[in-house]
Amino acid sequence: MKISYIIPVYNIEKYLRQCVDSVLAQSLDDCEIILIDDGSEDGCPAICDSYAENYPDKIKVIHKENGGPAVARNLGIDCAKGEFLFFIDSDDYLKDDKVGELYKIAKDNSADVLQTSYYSLNEKNGEITVSSIPFDNETALSHEEMEREICSECKNRLIVFAWKNLYRREFLINNSIYFDESLKMI
Repeated sequence: MKISYIIPVYNIEKYLRQCVDSVLAQSLDDCEIILIDDGSEDGCPAICDSYAENYPDKIKVIHKENGGPAVARNLGIDCAKGEFLFFIDSDDYLKDDKVGELYKIAKDNSADVLQTSYYSLNEKNGEITVSSIPFDNETALSHEEMEREICSECKNRLIVFAWKNLYRREFLINNSIYFDESLKMI
């Protein structure tokens, strides 16, 4: 399996369908979507179950007591079967076929982590901003580069937001890299 999408879900029914539909629209067929219902008290559990029922070979749902997004992401890491992991927050969505592009760049560069740009929408004023990190193969980092930087700068610079990076699952597992409560990787 190429990609495991890990989506922590908590009381976000307004955006959840757009999020999951954007993941389903990605071109890579050899993937799984793991929806981790983190004790939602709105309609999210039913929405998650509906997707799993309609896409039984692609979508897995885990219902658990609320523990926060770090706990949900860590559970996703442990349950995932994909070569690469892509975290997406349930109030976000993917534009175009970015994960397919990320996957190709990661494979072509033997990267363990690939960082990409993102758009941010301010709902109050409709303003859209783009992050300053370009989306190209220069953002691919090799295993050796990550090992040199993993102790400090790389974690703070590269992995500030879990949801904008593609991670080789084996790299995270072999280096015991998980999320703490502050959502930084440890």
